[in-house]
Amino acid sequence: RPGPTTQDTAFMVESGATPRDYGLRVQSHPVLLVTSPLKMRTAKNLQLSFSGDLLETVSLHNDDKILDQWTQEQIVLKQSLKLYDTEPWQLSRKIYDNADQTGLRYVAGLDISYSDDGQGISGLFVFEMNNADSRMMTLVYKDVDSEFIKMDQPYVPGFLAYREGPPLLRKLEKLRQTKPEIYPQLLLIDGNGILHPHKFGFACFLGVKSDTPSLGVSKKLYQVLGLEKSEAHRRRIKEELKKRGDYFDLMSNEERPEKVAICYRSTDEAPNPVYVSIGHKMSWETCVWLMERMVAKCRIPEPIRYADLTTREVIRELGGYAAKSQKPSQLTTTKSTDKTQENQ
Repeated sequence: RPGPTTQDTAFMVESGATPRDYGLRVQSHPVLLVTSPLKMRTAKNLQLSFSGDLLETVSLHNDDKILDQWTQEQIVLKQSLKLYDTEPWQLSRKIYDNADQTGLRYVAGLDISYSDDGQGISGLFVFEMNNADSRMMTLVYKDVDSEFIKMDQPYVPGFLAYREGPPLLRKLEKLRQTKPEIYPQLLLIDGNGILHPHKFGFACFLGVKSDTPSLGVSKKLYQVLGLEKSEAHRRRIKEELKKRGDYFDLMSNEERPEKVAICYRSTDEAPNPVYVSIGHKMSWETCVWLMERMVAKCRIPEPIRYADLTTREVIRELGGYAAKSQKPSQLTTTKSTDKTQENQ
């Protein structure tokens, strides 16, 4: 029986969603092929039951009260958003050096990675910028879990902050209390800012809650507010993003359209863009300035990339999965062992 169940279909109709919004479960059939054999070259046969709590599926809240509470909180917190520059380093758009100490010095990458059975490893990594070459940074602080943490909430589209926000905010607060001198002036998030159904995504949430400038960078387009990864969108990428630093604006489909993200080409080597949206205490001009300085060889900013690879490496060391991926030691980021302060 290929395709979604009756309950799946009813849920999508009720929420106004389409199959595009969900990774639907599909059963095998003794005769029919579910998809092309070419697309199944790396597929594995699994014996699954969807009657219980399986981590191969996405758990969704069915408690309307909780979802309504989160929605209302997003609306309230959104009133505190500052979608403009507020810091001296933003106004000068300079990197810190001895001659001009108002420049940007400390930048943080934050991420949570998951094992095959859904357990999490969170990490906060602070880098010191290099005025001579801003794409070469020195790791000066790391706080990464040494054992798996339990996530208190399931993943719900549009509410990622309520799943991943609490452990990362705790790490930021610990750093603020113990080593305020290297507290980051910028948070870089693997996720979205105002590119969000309520214009208050994960980067906005972390920025407002910690009162820190923040920026969201995603490798995939969040298809909300009328944005779609359509053939016209792909054609625009091909025609307008010719070289590193090229970008175009992404506008919402509201009665009064607003800029909610940029589609940005990070490197000459990688044609695929990233989707960048401001979070908190950030202008679009500073957003572009930062992207020009935060990307080295790969298309996502180095602090985000390091956070992702390092948390994944911890999971591998703990036996969380067997899949091979690049190790943190292969990063282009400069790591100074004597300057790195670990927080266990």
